[in-house]
Amino acid sequence: MSETIDLIEPVSQLGKRRTDTIKKDILECYKEEKERRKDLFQ
Repeated sequence: MSETIDLIEPVSQLGKRRTDTIKKDILECYKEEKERRKDLFQ
C-alpha cells in the first residue's frame, strides 16, 4: 500500500510545480502585453 502512495506523491508535486510555472508564464505575458498597450494608448 505504501508503494502506491510513494508513486502518487511525486506526481502531484510535479503537477503543482508545472501549474506554478504556467501561472508565472501567464503573468509574464500579461505584464508584457500591458506594457505594449500602454504605449498604444499614449
